[in-house]
Amino acid sequence: MKRSSICALLLLLVLLVGCSSTKQRQEVDETAVEQALISVVELASQSVDANLFSSMGQRILPAEAIVLSQRSEIPLFLERLDHYTAEVLQAYRQTILEAPALVSESLARVVWIESPKILQAGNQSATDQLLKQQGPALRKSLESVLRRELASSRQDWDMLLDRYSIWQRGTATWTLPALTEVTIDPLEHQIEFFLSVYLRQLAFQEQQLRTTPVIRGSGSFLEIFQQEGR
Repeated sequence: MKRSSICALLLLLVLLVGCSSTKQRQEVDETAVEQALISVVELASQSVDANLFSSMGQRILPAEAIVLSQRSEIPLFLERLDHYTAEVLQAYRQTILEAPALVSESLARVVWIESPKILQAGNQSATDQLLKQQGPALRKSLESVLRRELASSRQDWDMLLDRYSIWQRGTATWTLPALTEVTIDPLEHQIEFFLSVYLRQLAFQEQQLRTTPVIRGSGSFLEIFQQEGR
């Protein structure tokens, strides 16, 4: 065989091996990126502060019911309202504690097509992809837990409305300025408020994890978000 033919054959073999190795590295890289995207959302869900809502007590009431927080003249009414608020905040806290397992279940159903592109789409891109594909299912799972946890507060809410209506009728009897009627059920407001705040915080925690520097060579999966060109 001519020397030129041998050289050409060797070159072809080198190219084929190189292409195969490149393809294999690309597949491994995409797998690593996909796992990193999953892991960062799981870690983000574990990083959400269980007491996230502790300073938001006044926001658990829908606008139509804010008047209740202004009724200091009703004996022991504000104390009972504070107790009710604490019950709702405890329900929020317990739901946050259970949320990581629900997030992981939803992540298992996400299909990560072209994961490197998803990674490069932004510092909240993994959460965005989760919500894009599994948002309704995740919201439903969180809502189910929250409804269960809020069940114990329902009796206190009914009691608050009953005391308020008694006072309202009393003021009408004495021809005092009429009080605003309150009959609203706050449950749907409380669920939507929780979901909107929690899911925003989940995305924020992903961003924090992805942008906080980690030591190169530490072995942390977070390094993948800080490689050059990411």
